[in-house]
Amino acid sequence: MESVGPGLAIHAYSGTVAAGIAEMRVECQRAGLRIEVHDEQPVLSVFTRVDDDSAAGFTLIGPLRWVGFRLGRPVEQPPPIYVAALRPGMLRLAGREADGAILNWLSAADVSKVVPEVGAGKAIVARIFVCPTDDAERARYVGRMGIAAYLNVGVYAAFHEWLGRGPLLQAMWTAWRAGDRKAALAAIPDEVVDELVVHGTAEECRAHVQRYVDNGVTIPVLALLPGGDDLAKVVETLAPGAT
Repeated sequence: MESVGPGLAIHAYSGTVAAGIAEMRVECQRAGLRIEVHDEQPVLSVFTRVDDDSAAGFTLIGPLRWVGFRLGRPVEQPPPIYVAALRPGMLRLAGREADGAILNWLSAADVSKVVPEVGAGKAIVARIFVCPTDDAERARYVGRMGIAAYLNVGVYAAFHEWLGRGPLLQAMWTAWRAGDRKAALAAIPDEVVDELVVHGTAEECRAHVQRYVDNGVTIPVLALLPGGDDLAKVVETLAPGAT
């Protein structure tokens, strides 16, 4: 990761921006592993890099049995393991077997329902979509594209049904299954976009991200959507304490 400002880091491979207090930044920079788990069966191969540019390749066969793990150069402090999770079974697995959970496509209010499933004392990483513009219509247009792409996938649809958002998304799901993509986009309510995509002025965006932190997120990871300004300026204005 490349440090770009107080409380900020840019992941050199994903291009996402992690924002948080200084302690969060340090922890983000040490987090080199991302493991996706489905139906409580973590079986996949992972190739990653750690801070000293050593390469690590391994296969994880759940729960947390490692096959073929190697480090080209041993690290003094092992990086934490965060498991990407959605519904209760996956979240509980993350809390039981890992150092924390990675959350995706949820609102600040949703965090309060998700965190107890992970358990106390665990890191909560949240990928938060941010469209840094005060043009609400532009932000909602961009947000609808992302919501339609993700929330029509079965696991994300089930996730949002569990969160209680099913009635608001049913019209989108129906149109999508019928093959009418235009109608599906139009069926996504403004309130859903406003909950799942942070947008507004820099001050409003910072305040919205803070609500995620207030509800239990310990490592907010900002995924920037096109908003008009160049990346460097956006990173500076979204940093905690920016004016």
